Amino acid sequence: MYKLFLNKRGSIPITLFVILVFVLFIVALASFMNSDRKLTGSFEGIKMVRDLSSQAEVDYFHEIFLDEKGISGDVRLFRAIEYSKKNKVVNKNCFCEDVCKNYAQFILSAAEESDVDPFLILSLMMQESNCLSTIFRENAMGVMQVSLSSCGKYGLSEDKTICQEQLKNIIPLNIQAGTKILREGYDLYKDGKFFDGCSHLGITYYGWDAALRNYLGWECFKDTIDGNEIPSMDNYVSEINERTELLKRVVSYSEKVLKDKFYFSVSYESPQQI
Repeated sequence: MYKLFLNKRGSIPITLFVILVFVLFIVALASFMNSDRKLTGSFEGIKMVRDLSSQAEVDYFHEIFLDEKGISGDVRLFRAIEYSKKNKVVNKNCFCEDVCKNYAQFILSAAEESDVDPFLILSLMMQESNCLSTIFRENAMGVMQVSLSSCGKYGLSEDKTICQEQLKNIIPLNIQAGTKILREGYDLYKDGKFFDGCSHLGITYYGWDAALRNYLGWECFKDTIDGNEIPSMDNYVSEINERTELLKRVVSYSEKVLKDKFYFSVSYESPQQI
């Protein structure tokens, strides 16, 4: 009788443990699914995640999260560019057609050479041309709208005709030149430069804000046809900065959602991969 009583009492903790584990599993599952819904609906950028297939999610995780070197810069840029091809980000797209991966590599290379944030370069490129290499306006050419006054510098030919062809047809050279111009603006005006503009803003730009303003110009822009002022051009810096941050959020949130999904899906089947 005494042994039987011990056996019964000993079985109670085991039963409670099993029930507790089951309850915790249900709570964890509900919490995960709820957090996933909140993430995917938190802002416009994250709907990109919904377009990825389950297999693509796993492949993507293997590609960047299990890489011993960490997340690949060109992969992160590629995801942002792919999203921007299909969705406007602060009123701009990146129409890279079927060479988005190349764009990511070109931007990353220019960013590393000039020590500039690659997402800032992408945002600037979208602002200037929607990533279209055929855009030509007022002696500015290509994806970064590099002025023909830059010919003879930044690896560009002194011959204006050849230089024009380079800026139009050699996309990595155009990106490289534009990035160097941006960097020069930073080095010149990082300590501050006053800007009034058409709207009489009366503000002083510093650092990369000054570099962006310098890229476009410090004057009040006027229409070349009727000579009217264009106050909207005063928003140039703020629009690029807003887009830069949104592009980063798109990538960061999508990576987090994909990472969470992958960990959850493989945790019971192949924990050795984690």
